Amino acid sequence: MTKRRKVEKKTAPDYHDGSSGAFVASGPDKRGNSMCVRIFLFSDLHLGMQFSSYPAEIAGELAEARFRTLERLVKEASRLGADLLAVAGDLFDRLGVPKSDIRRAASIIAGFEGKCAAVLPGNHDYVSGDREFWKTFEEAAGGRVLVCAEARSYPLESYGIPAEIFAAPCDSKHSRSNRIGWIRDAAKRDILRIGLAHGAVEGLSPDTEGNYFPMSRDDLSEAGMDLWMIGHAHVPFPEGSEANGSLFSAGTPEPDGFDCPHPGHAWLLECAGDTARGDLLTVGEYRFLRTEQEIRDPADIGGLERLIEGSDPLKTLLQVSFRGVLEREERTALLAEGDALAKRLFHLAKFDVSGVTERITRSAIDAAYPEGSFPWKLLAELERNGDALALQNAWDLLSEVRDAR
Repeated sequence: MTKRRKVEKKTAPDYHDGSSGAFVASGPDKRGNSMCVRIFLFSDLHLGMQFSSYPAEIAGELAEARFRTLERLVKEASRLGADLLAVAGDLFDRLGVPKSDIRRAASIIAGFEGKCAAVLPGNHDYVSGDREFWKTFEEAAGGRVLVCAEARSYPLESYGIPAEIFAAPCDSKHSRSNRIGWIRDAAKRDILRIGLAHGAVEGLSPDTEGNYFPMSRDDLSEAGMDLWMIGHAHVPFPEGSEANGSLFSAGTPEPDGFDCPHPGHAWLLECAGDTARGDLLTVGEYRFLRTEQEIRDPADIGGLERLIEGSDPLKTLLQVSFRGVLEREERTALLAEGDALAKRLFHLAKFDVSGVTERITRSAIDAAYPEGSFPWKLLAELERNGDALALQNAWDLLSEVRDAR
């Protein structure tokens, strides 16, 4: 058996002052508590996501990578000396995840070397009536993993953490109301009060129809929490690698599509009193990159590696669309470059050259129409006059007539 490494924890870390860039000693908080609580926060890992729009081999690897990311998150939380590992919802993608995957995830989280892990059901892995899904998880996770499946407070003193979690788990996939209302009137003690919720926060995550447990800033403020940890949005909040505040959203630690171009994140939070200092960590394995490129010169064709600059090609999925004007041979060369790029990437999902029109040259006119014919005379005259727009329009019209025959 491998001996667990002893993790040294800072009980009174320094805090960023949020303005000058200097660090200042934290000291006791306003309640006289000198101990800082260190929290490793993530959400929206969506274990069990099927990636059904991808080829089977690609889909299987992306699904497995999410479990590797969970292992990496737990190891990093332990290495950084976190007291609490917090999952703010959607650890799983759906309630239909196989029980073997539920137990696998629970076993990984149970390996956290800190004091306690707290897992909140989100709107994808919501608490159903019989709670069978989360019972399976709890049985496999053991006593140091706390499933916050009820809308109530969860004192953490028994785990050696001077804090209390006020949980707002999801009980359905969609809801036009949030689950944090009970917290405002709940009894509160003079210890660190942590709100843990899942849903759309006004101004932070899109929810135009109001179907994802919407929360306003006033809702959060009136609840009386020292710290809010929110899941649902797949991008982190606040922006920046360092931040001070009382509201943190981790985003997804492992990107899951081309609408999620960032590298995956988690927060390391150091909390004392009614504010927290956060360090945003980059933790993802795969990157989803989507771009449009203007191309008007043969020199633009080569060096397509620039599209994935800063990313590992073997861990990159790419969608690229081109627009511009090229000669026929140049367009063919661009397609060949795409074939070569695809061999270097994990997956080239789209290489669209439909926006690249053919530059009409005299040689192209000669190849398309017999010399002396009416189409040839018209196009040759427009080409000689340098009227590019008229030439393009005439070419397109004649091509349509020819193709319709």
